[in-house]
Formats: sequence, C-alpha cells, structure tokens
Amino acid sequence: MACAISDDCYFMSLEFNHVMYEHRNRENNMVAHELARIASFSPPSIWLESPPVEVIPLLLNDTTFLTIE
Repeated sequence: MACAISDDCYFMSLEFNHVMYEHRNRENNMVAHELARIASFSPPSIWLESPPVEVIPLLLNDTTFLTIE
C-alpha cells in the first residue's frame, strides 16, 4: 500500500515544475499519527464522508494553523 501511495505521489509530482519533499515528525503530523494509531487497534474501515471522530479536533487544529501562517 505504501508503495502505491509513493508511486501516486511521484506521478502526480511530474505535473509540477518544482516539487520539494520534507519529512515531518509526529508533532507536525498529528492527524496521520492518530489515523495510524486508530487503524492499529480497529477493524478495517473506510471513511468516505466524515473523518473518524477522534481526528476532528486535530483536523480543526491543522486548519487553524494553516490559516494563521
């Protein structure tokens, strides 16, 4: 799965003139960290319309951070 995501990112990046990738630690990527934590303790599931309740505060925090910068 991770390889497919990496491939998708690579092929989409070809559409841009300049692409820069940066590593983000857990503190800067709390939504991904929480989704990984939820996935490790939950049965498989698909979220199409709404995110898991556990990540909504983190998503709101990310959105607030992006609008302030």
